[in-house]
Amino acid sequence: GLSHDRLVFELTEDEEIRDFAKIRRIFVEYRAQGLGIALDDFGAGYSQLNLLAEIPPDYVKLDMKLVRDIHADRARQAVVNGLRVACESLGVRVVAE
Repeated sequence: GLSHDRLVFELTEDEEIRDFAKIRRIFVEYRAQGLGIALDDFGAGYSQLNLLAEIPPDYVKLDMKLVRDIHADRARQAVVNGLRVACESLGVRVVAE
């Protein structure tokens, strides 16, 4: 009974993407069903900028290690800001874990 627009499918950092066309078809089908799409723990594991560029999700969930103590680390600030700007221009919402 849960509405599909309240559900989000997450692609985790443990998933190595070898077939972008297949993932694109899956994302299109899930979106057609009203599901949201998220890239989980972006910045860790197999998370790839290519996926963000080729198949923009609805959400990017930044890896906790990337945002932990960000207030004291200029390099992390620069990386996260760059990702934020890219996501904003693609209409992707950013979540910091």
